[in-house]
Parts: sequence; structure tokens; C-alpha cells
Amino acid sequence: MVINVKNGCWAILAVACLGLGAAGCQDANTKMCLDETAKYKGLGDKKSNEAKELLMGAMQSCAMSCDTLKVEDACPAYKDLSESTCDIVGKAGCQRICDTDKNKYACDKAKSM
Repeated sequence: MVINVKNGCWAILAVACLGLGAAGCQDANTKMCLDETAKYKGLGDKKSNEAKELLMGAMQSCAMSCDTLKVEDACPAYKDLSESTCDIVGKAGCQRICDTDKNKYACDKAKSM
């Protein structure tokens, strides 16, 4: 997965996950996924810098929860975020996300665009 690290947040999450063990990480990461998704959905301007930063963070935490940790609660959020991203970046960008991140939701969306 392509990850843009800003302000060391993902490094802190990784260290926290190692300290808590898999169960603690799963809960913290999934909470982050769902909280950031809710904040993103509540924004009016989905193309603002704030929206883009929230979207990137939420996509990363939701991908980890859904694909890596297999937390089913995170998968609908990951799907919604993937489809929203595809709507913003268009078919070619969506296909890049599909290919680069192996994002099944982006792959499905790219096929339907």
C-alpha cells in the first residue's frame, strides 16, 4: 500500500500497536478508521486540503483494519472511501489505486466507470 507519512503519526501508531499487541492495535486502528471516515463524510468540501488529509488517513487505517487485521466493521468504510477517492481521481487514478494498493474496492469501481 502506498503510505504518505505526515508528522510521524503512522510511526506512532505502529509503535503503539507493537506495545498493545494485535487485539489492542485492532481496536485502536479500527476506531481511527471509523472516526476519520465519519469526519470525512461530515465535511462539505470533499476537495479541500482537510478532506484530502482525512481521506488519506482514513483509507490507510481502514485498509489495515479491513485487509490486514480482517475486522469486518471496517470494510464498509474502506469501500465507501475507496469509491469516493475514485470519484475524485477519475477512472485512470482509480485504476492506479487498484493496481498499486491491490484495493479490491477501487478495482470494482474502476471497472464500472
